[in-house]
Amino acid sequence: MSPRLVRKTLRDAGLKGCVAVRKPMLRRGDKQKRLVWAINLKRWTSEHWRKVMFTDEKKFELFGNSLHQFVWRRRCERYKAGCVLPTVKHGGGSVQVWDSITYSGVGCLYKITDILMAAKYKQILIHHALPNGWALIGNNFVLQHDNDPKHTARVVKQYMENKTGDGTLTVLDCPESRYEHH
Repeated sequence: MSPRLVRKTLRDAGLKGCVAVRKPMLRRGDKQKRLVWAINLKRWTSEHWRKVMFTDEKKFELFGNSLHQFVWRRRCERYKAGCVLPTVKHGGGSVQVWDSITYSGVGCLYKITDILMAAKYKQILIHHALPNGWALIGNNFVLQHDNDPKHTARVVKQYMENKTGDGTLTVLDCPESRYEHH
């Protein structure tokens, strides 16, 4: 049995060579916390969900990506156009953005220019999250962000507690996880 026959058999079975998907590693306790969280939110009506603003940051590679890309090729096709992944010196750069989405629509995209630390994240909350929440939902909206360390830092938690206390917003807590970010 040759490697070629094995690959053909795998292809005929509908399989192909791919890069593995990355996802957070969760312990049994993490899975249980997430299940309890989901069961509690199962009672929410569509009216509850209409008040939620989901937020997150995302880094985009400006040229290519940092993951491996697999291709199927013959030995003599190494430099064939469909088998080559173009690159640029020094990686080509990236851009990191923050945004929000609600039932009513999406917020204003914000380009993050510095390394995002807790103090900078607090400024994003003040200057972007709150105005987006007020514009899309109104006062006392529900803000959801994940358990990224900058989201759970003391300075951010204190700010969110103040905003919860004055009726501006409520935070939809995520179940904690030891291996939250990847």
